[in-house]
Formats: sequence, C-alpha cells, structure tokens
Amino acid sequence: MEIQTYFNRNFHIEPTNICLYTCSFCSYSRLIKKREEGWEYTMDDIMDIVHKYDDQPVTEVHIVGGVLPQYDVKFYADLFRDDQGPQT
Repeated sequence: MEIQTYFNRNFHIEPTNICLYTCSFCSYSRLIKKREEGWEYTMDDIMDIVHKYDDQPVTEVHIVGGVLPQYDVKFYADLFRDDQGPQT
C-alpha cells in the first residue's frame, strides 16, 4: 500500500485586528479603544489580497481576525460570492 501525503497551499487574510473581545490567547488584537493601532480592510482591500494569488496553486484561503459588527455573515457571504475562484 502506497502512503500519500497532501498539503494545503494556503494564505491568510486578516480583515481586521480590531476586536470587541479580550480573549487571553490572542496576541495581536487591538481593542476598540485602541482602534488607531489596528487595521480594517474593506471588501476591495481583501479582494486585492486574494487576487495577488491568482496565478498560484492555492487550495485554501484562511480567514481569521478580530470581531467587529460590520464583518457580519452578510459581509463574508458577499466576499465568498465575489471570489469565484480561478478562471479556467
């Protein structure tokens, strides 16, 4: 029996590092009161990051980041709808 190993080729997107919560395990987030120290990407900013990998053999986009009300389910549904993957 031949054993095969598979690897994801991924990149990370962090739409924001500003967060409502104070999780003790998070080392990079900025609280709302320190908003000026953080970043908040727009949908266009995020798509620009995604499209930098258009010619790469990416198998996964890993999205993590802070929690803010404007990054809601609709925001992410629209983001995923806009990114239809590579055109073949």
